[in-house]
Amino acid sequence: MNKELILHTIQISKVRLLPSDVKVIDTTVMTGNLAFAPSWDMVHGVKDGSLSKEGYTTRYQAMMKESQISFKKEWDNLMQYKKIALACYCRANVFCHRHLLKDLIIQYLDKDDYEIHDAGEYEPV
Repeated sequence: MNKELILHTIQISKVRLLPSDVKVIDTTVMTGNLAFAPSWDMVHGVKDGSLSKEGYTTRYQAMMKESQISFKKEWDNLMQYKKIALACYCRANVFCHRHLLKDLIIQYLDKDDYEIHDAGEYEPV
């Protein structure tokens, strides 16, 4: 039997607009699940311009590959949900790790019996 996952991204300030059946995963370094959060150094670096988007992307992807080993249970637990929204403080349509994470989750869950729908940034109806 095929499993399905609908995967959104969302700004934390809009989480209250989500339907109740969507699992919110806080991906921030301040309050979030550390399995999916960037480091403070990376956040400050991209904000102050000392870390390029490319550098951030490379570091975050490497960090998440390690996370898939160190926090395997957290990654595997994603399969128990039908709808997930990856949340952080960044505004919609700007460079943000939640979009990188979405792609990494899609790759991680890429199994023959698993169907993932990239639903993009959540827009209330």
